Amino acid sequence: MATTARREARRVRGRRRRLGQRASHEAASGSPGHTTIIGHSYGSTLIGEATKAGRIFDGPIADDIVVAGSPGMQVDRAADLGIKGDHMWAMVAEEDNVPTGGSLVGLGDDWVVPTDPEFGGNVMKTDTIGHSGYWDDNSLSLNNQAKVIVGDYEGVILE
Repeated sequence: MATTARREARRVRGRRRRLGQRASHEAASGSPGHTTIIGHSYGSTLIGEATKAGRIFDGPIADDIVVAGSPGMQVDRAADLGIKGDHMWAMVAEEDNVPTGGSLVGLGDDWVVPTDPEFGGNVMKTDTIGHSGYWDDNSLSLNNQAKVIVGDYEGVILE
């Protein structure tokens, strides 16, 4: 019970922080800006917990979500994160076994992880190997993430 309460408190604090950052940016610039949340491994699971209630507030918490090597996000569809599927981006590298492990233990609802077709997001191509190479210099993995961050969706290379 205490673990569930702590997790909910962290989710609420994270959401308030993002909403505050968006509001301060808009107050300073007149524009809400473009927010991309990126999570690796279990960080993507935390993003799922923090964003899955996004629709009950004034709009989504982020414009785009990018995950790499995700074991699951505690939801079975991108839409459950409060964003449209075309703004959900996932990647899994060759020899990265974390998504398979997460699927087997149920970190994604119904054993669905973000790189599964039924999740309903974009699956980006990656050229790295293993669980820790997604940010290797000059990699396609890193370049695809950069394209999402700047909103160059047509430049992203998909699987």
